[in-house]
Amino acid sequence: MERARLAVALLFDPATSAFLDALRVAMGERRPERIPAHVTLVPPVDAPAADLVGIWEDLRAAVVDSPPALELHLGPVATFAPDVATIHLDVHGVDEADDVALRALRQAVRIPALRRRDRHGFHPHVTLTTRAPSERIEAAMVALDGLGRRATVDRVTLLRHSPGPPTRWHPVGEVGLGARPAVVRGAERLEVAVSPLRDPTVEAFWGRVVAASPRELPSPPDPGPASWTVAARAGREVVGAAECIAHPAHVDVGCLAVAPSRWRQGVGRLLLDEVASLALSRGAERIEVLPSAGLPEAVAAAWGLEPLRGGGWRRPV
Repeated sequence: MERARLAVALLFDPATSAFLDALRVAMGERRPERIPAHVTLVPPVDAPAADLVGIWEDLRAAVVDSPPALELHLGPVATFAPDVATIHLDVHGVDEADDVALRALRQAVRIPALRRRDRHGFHPHVTLTTRAPSERIEAAMVALDGLGRRATVDRVTLLRHSPGPPTRWHPVGEVGLGARPAVVRGAERLEVAVSPLRDPTVEAFWGRVVAASPRELPSPPDPGPASWTVAARAGREVVGAAECIAHPAHVDVGCLAVAPSRWRQGVGRLLLDEVASLALSRGAERIEVLPSAGLPEAVAAAWGLEPLRGGGWRRPV
């Protein structure tokens, strides 16, 4: 049985991540790219790969009662030596409420499938290096004395280990903290979310759509640095998804699909509206639905799309 090595963490905004990576390199880390700078909430756990979708959905459900964001203070510099030769930044909430919320979040995401014996308790920190000689630890305590940085975190990330080569941990799903807005369609509430990651449930949705399609439907390409996934969910079920690539002037929709049981319920239009919002937030002028999306002409017209000369459709934002 295939196993997946998983962990749950808080990642940081790009500026804070760059700051932490610079510190990691300065502390002697040769491959900071093998794992993003993070605060560990659930240490590595092995689970059946077949359970990944269920684990992800349980994790998404676990964070809805959390505050929408946590304000954290990174620092001061510390070490776990002599037990472990680390140099790290202690992490705590900027006030008591954030500190309580951080510890409550850690407890919430320890869902049954990821629970393991808690040998060391919870000491939130950002590891800078785990292989520091004693003289480097001593120097870091002096050189980085008083170092601190404030960071806001508003999402939890599921990481999966790839044995490589090269070995690395990579994000496979992220979910925002707190209650998530929903759109009402008839008697049903649909959650529509945009993410740079294609999470396990969306991956499974595309697998089902491609396998069940009566025509040859290509699988979505692997996500890249400018890729975005827009997904509509009814509870734990993904009922529609669009895969996008952002350009300066427009956002391309390369793949779009709605579960057959949800056709003619406005799900596709809802996805395109969310893509348009994404394009607008990035300063783009329009969205373009590529021929690879296989959108029927009548549907495109009903959604207010204009045909492109070379094929496909567009809509200003």
